[in-house]
Amino acid sequence: MHHEWSEAVAFAEEKGLRLYMGEFGCLPACGEKSRLAWVKDVVTLAREYGIPYAYWEFNGGLGFADRTKKGTLAHEDLKEVLVE
Repeated sequence: MHHEWSEAVAFAEEKGLRLYMGEFGCLPACGEKSRLAWVKDVVTLAREYGIPYAYWEFNGGLGFADRTKKGTLAHEDLKEVLVE
């Protein structure tokens, strides 16, 4: 996977552009443990290549905020992956 990322970074640098990875997430059917591992891998690569990112959890159950309890974290482990 590194090859695809490095190609995109090289292309952006050549054109004088900055990459941005917006609205990424993982489908619920993968299971919470696999989803968290995948998000961690993606965030690690984004940081390695200096690509800003925005995680987007649309109603899939792996958001770090608990929508039923305002101001409460649902997944502390996800927050720790996403926030440096």
